[in-house]
Amino acid sequence: MTIHFRVMMMLLVLVIGGLGLLANQYHAAEERAKLETLQTTAEHLVPDILQMRRSEKDFLLRHNPQYVEQLTVQSEHIKVELQGLQWRLIEVDQDPLQLKKMASLLDHYLSHFLTLYNIDVEIGLDETLGLRGELRKSIHAVERLFERIESDSLLKELLMLRRHEKDFLLRQEMSYWKRHTVSYGLLQQKIRASAITPKQKTQLDALLGDYQSRFSKLVKAKQSYGLSQNSGIYAEMREAAHQLEDDAKSTIDRLEIYIGQRKEHIEKSSSFILATVMMAILLLELFIARRISTSTRALVKQINTIEQLNGFSARIEVTAEDELGQLARSFNQLLEHLEDANDNLQQSLEKERQASEAKDNFLASMSHELRTPLASVIGNSELLIDECEESCAEQSRIGLIRSIQRAGEHQLALVNDILDMSKIESGKLSMDEAPYDLSLLLKDLEMMFLTKADDQGIQFAVVHNSEEPYQLQGDSQRIGQILINLLGNAFKFTEQGQVTLTVWSDSKYLFCSVKDSGIGMSPETIDTLFGRFEQVDGSISRRFGGNGLGLYLSLNLAEIMGGEIDVSSNMGEGSIFQLRLPYRPTDIPVQSNPADSQAESVLQQRYSGEVLIAEDTPELQLLERRILESMGVVVTTAENGQEAVAQATTNHFDLILMDMQMPVMDGIEATRVLRQQGVTTPVVPLTANVMQKHRDAFVAEGCKEFLAKPIDRQELRRVLNRFLAQPQEPRIAEPVTEPAAEPSIAVPPQAEEEVDDELMAIFIDSTTKNREKLKTALSEKAWPALRETAHTVKGSAASFGYPELSNIAEALQFALDEERMGVVPELAMDLLIEMGSVLP
Repeated sequence: MTIHFRVMMMLLVLVIGGLGLLANQYHAAEERAKLETLQTTAEHLVPDILQMRRSEKDFLLRHNPQYVEQLTVQSEHIKVELQGLQWRLIEVDQDPLQLKKMASLLDHYLSHFLTLYNIDVEIGLDETLGLRGELRKSIHAVERLFERIESDSLLKELLMLRRHEKDFLLRQEMSYWKRHTVSYGLLQQKIRASAITPKQKTQLDALLGDYQSRFSKLVKAKQSYGLSQNSGIYAEMREAAHQLEDDAKSTIDRLEIYIGQRKEHIEKSSSFILATVMMAILLLELFIARRISTSTRALVKQINTIEQLNGFSARIEVTAEDELGQLARSFNQLLEHLEDANDNLQQSLEKERQASEAKDNFLASMSHELRTPLASVIGNSELLIDECEESCAEQSRIGLIRSIQRAGEHQLALVNDILDMSKIESGKLSMDEAPYDLSLLLKDLEMMFLTKADDQGIQFAVVHNSEEPYQLQGDSQRIGQILINLLGNAFKFTEQGQVTLTVWSDSKYLFCSVKDSGIGMSPETIDTLFGRFEQVDGSISRRFGGNGLGLYLSLNLAEIMGGEIDVSSNMGEGSIFQLRLPYRPTDIPVQSNPADSQAESVLQQRYSGEVLIAEDTPELQLLERRILESMGVVVTTAENGQEAVAQATTNHFDLILMDMQMPVMDGIEATRVLRQQGVTTPVVPLTANVMQKHRDAFVAEGCKEFLAKPIDRQELRRVLNRFLAQPQEPRIAEPVTEPAAEPSIAVPPQAEEEVDDELMAIFIDSTTKNREKLKTALSEKAWPALRETAHTVKGSAASFGYPELSNIAEALQFALDEERMGVVPELAMDLLIEMGSVLP
């Protein structure tokens, strides 16, 4: 007996059992279809009623007649649904009386709504129509006459009358109508008692009487409409709507119980027949299994042997001529095909690897070509906006130009995200780690998003619960990128309420929590949130924009840095995104701006030696020189890296303090040239913020120390103790007598102690020039020049006692480095204003 015959016997039993099952299912399907149709129609009822009420609310909010037509169409659709439900209830022996009552309530609701609409039209759909428009014209006539009369007392009383009018229209309370009536009487009394001409009094009485009459009509219309949710036609309409919704829900609940009972009965009948058929099939399978299992086990054993060999070169030995033998031969043929396919697959994988490498090379080479035209589009759009804003005739074009600007900024952000995504997927994204001041990073983020918060009308706060005394080790740019993405999402999905960034740490981790009161998310959405191009649903992109890459990149960046991002959210209740990163403090103190101290000891630590300062900012160069000379050091200065190389190769110095960013030749290149020319003088870099790649470049040239701007005295002394000699006995500082002079500007208490009137004059002159440079760079959209000026201001302002000016400049530099061009104009204007407040 062949396997084919045995299988045919099993199929015969299956056919007989299936026919019986189909007969039962046919009759059950008819009843189930009726129930499903009834249930589907009933389920649509409540959403349709809610949609109708949404049209009602849209009209009450926007006063647009299109929502009246929309609501009327929706109510007719609900009537048709109610009629259909009545017929279907009759088919399943259910009472349709409740549905008839709902149809009557629907008519009652629609009648009240149309009455409200007519009253709204009478009042005026906007301030130029209906009673509102008439009132507006009437009061404007009164105001024009008052302008000709020029009476301050009458004008003051008129303004009080208008205030009560606007209070009533805004708050819908009759107490303001009463105040308005009293104010109207007082105004009439003052007019009669005033010194204006009789003709003017007559004109005023007529115009004010017309105004008061129209306002009284408007008040009566408002009363009829309903001054609150519990009065007027509006209250009656709400009551009918609520009753309609309650009846719909109770009807659906009753139908669900009935449908559930009927379905349960159908399922029990079907289950009984199905169990009978399955029992017959099981008995037949047991019979056939005994006949086939022996041969099958032998075949499976040989296949397992081939699987253990982990290759496609082995073959099965064919020992039978039945179907299992044919299966063995077919399996051998399959192995041959798989062997060929595997070879082709390896070749394809190699081609794919080469293609992926070519793609990475292409993206790397095209990044500049992609960003350059987009930067041109954004910059020229901003220039056109500035030009159009100066000409009233060009106002109609500003909206189109802003659309071009926003599209360019969106595309630039998308290009950057795609490039980062490509680096992540290819495993080529590296972190640029260096010590950074967490407080300064948070300050930059706060300033970047405060303007956005003001524009959206929401509250924004940055809470730093644990102030770190030392700088942290990490890639501050990537950490900032993650927080910008999280904050950007919070602002995007929060239309009202607040957004809060809270930062704290423990011995192991740094925590950054972004909490918003936005739309929230469901648990299903959170499961797919961090995928590429993932959003809550299709409507999110249409409503809020975005490409779904931000969270994908943020999670990958966090994981690369050894951290993670957790999410908790509920629909309609906002979201909380928590970034957790390893807490890695360094031994570098955070920057500080100490106040002047009158109790400083007269014993000054002195040093002997010669130091070369390479600094391009004049006021900082002079300040650093005075600090070192006050410690007994002989100082020589250079304004750029090229001058520093020339000085160091022709003169002997014990130490070189090298600014990193200078014109002509920067500090890194100057240090490299010195080492190539055999100069071994210790070099200590001076900078406000050192990236890891810059630190590595200095370390490669033998630099062991770094000094941050503004210079911390203790850190400077620590460096000098290492490289310079000290006299055996400390000297008592001799008082320096300087001629008295009238200071042009007071020295801030936060300034370095060496800052005097002469230094302040240099700083003020430099600030004036930098302010003009900033204006020019901003007007010409010269972003590199803007960044260079911001960097210069950041470095000098803190040393001269203006930390807020330094913070704003740092925030502007940070925004330019991150290519967040949308906030650059606002930050630049803030910097100009702050610089103006510094100048005398």
